[in-house]
Amino acid sequence: MKGIQSQKVINVEVLKKQTSRLTREQLNPYLKEYVEKYGTKDYHGEANEINILCSNVESITFHDDTNMEGIMPVCYGTVEHQYHIFTIEDSGPELQELDDKEDEVPAATHWQLPSSEFHGLWETLIYDNNVKMQLLNFVQTTMLFSDRGVNSNIISWNRVVLLHGPPGTGKTSLCRALAHKMAIRLSHRYSNSQLVEINSHSLFSKWFSEASYSTIDLMSGKLVMKMFAKIQELIEDPDCLVTVLIDEVESLARARQSASSNNEPSDSVRVVNALLTQIDQIKRYCSSNYVRQTGSTKMPQPLKLAVICSSNMNRSMEAHNFLSKKGYRVQSFGTGDKVKLPGAAPDRPNVYEFGTPYDDIYQDLLQKDRELYTRNGLLHMLDRNRRIKPHPERFQSTSEQFNLILTCEERVYDQVIESLEGRDSQTTPVHIVNIEIQDNHEEATIGAFLMCDLVAMMANSDDLDNDIDEMLQDFEAKCQRPILHCLLFY
Repeated sequence: MKGIQSQKVINVEVLKKQTSRLTREQLNPYLKEYVEKYGTKDYHGEANEINILCSNVESITFHDDTNMEGIMPVCYGTVEHQYHIFTIEDSGPELQELDDKEDEVPAATHWQLPSSEFHGLWETLIYDNNVKMQLLNFVQTTMLFSDRGVNSNIISWNRVVLLHGPPGTGKTSLCRALAHKMAIRLSHRYSNSQLVEINSHSLFSKWFSEASYSTIDLMSGKLVMKMFAKIQELIEDPDCLVTVLIDEVESLARARQSASSNNEPSDSVRVVNALLTQIDQIKRYCSSNYVRQTGSTKMPQPLKLAVICSSNMNRSMEAHNFLSKKGYRVQSFGTGDKVKLPGAAPDRPNVYEFGTPYDDIYQDLLQKDRELYTRNGLLHMLDRNRRIKPHPERFQSTSEQFNLILTCEERVYDQVIESLEGRDSQTTPVHIVNIEIQDNHEEATIGAFLMCDLVAMMANSDDLDNDIDEMLQDFEAKCQRPILHCLLFY
């Protein structure tokens, strides 16, 4: 039997701007388009033909975890690209303190991840062995064992990483960088990530010096339990990824050994034991089999759709593209007298007849001002359009019948109703629904996703005519946009 060769995986880490309103699902098509056009070339805000990325993405970096020195040139389609979309937290660390009735005891430092303080740290850590790859593999294996419900009594796995070495070799930095990298790579799975860093030496130095532990009785094991109670509150959230870093962990062993050899009070042993017990308790949460829900969708029902804007260029074509990829029967149209696109000046638009091929319009704008129409995204839009269908179509000229028509603005909605009311009316119902969408590239993408969501709801309905009013009320509340609806007949 021949062995199965696994496909090479390239991890694509996408830092989204904090001002961006696009979701992961909305960005994915543009990221795939970027990879098709530019391969594994890193992006750091340079101007390109994909305007959506310029306005929503800070950077795109490509990582081959099997080759820490860089990515070898590969052909698109021969590898699997895994996209990790994230934003950076700028809030900085919070100091977690415990009250021992006399003053505040610094116990731990708490970061929201991914953090600006650790961004790029992973890439700056260079080692003469593959320890970074081993750590990533360990994390992936840990997640896999947890997902598969592996019994730790049968296959023993510790869920703990111990890094040891001389001072100044970057052990703490590597732990922080690993937590940051995990937050990025698992951002699709966990809505938030936390790093809790406990400095054992600082925790114990409140009560005893390097030489003597005789004052250990001032500290109660209850304080340790109180600190870990806060950690357990985080861990109990199944949508939160928590990494606990215990720095200078040798302080625990040193405290235990000194208390035993010098006949120090049993409180010292009690404190260390309390800390070790709480660490062990965390394993119970690590091995818990949280239910990981996966969505299942029904096959699209035989709705016959039309999406309509003014010129059949931007909004209707973006929705056409998305809906057709989901398997729906969809056509797109415009309702204007002419196809109008922005020109070199507001009072000089580019005007074309409906039926003019998208490719002809593309070539015309290319000759007029390639730089301008690349910068404003028109060439990119036309390139997409000509891949979907030959030319823009006018709704008033079609004799096709649909059972659902989606429009992108109230003026277009009124024109569609006017056109249908002028036709012979029979008994075939058609629902016309308007979602207000501004005519720009970003809004067109958001509108396309809204339409996909609405169509999916309608396709799953057993009785659309009875369900649609309640469905639209719920949808309007969800999307926070005014919805118009009417029922006509062919």
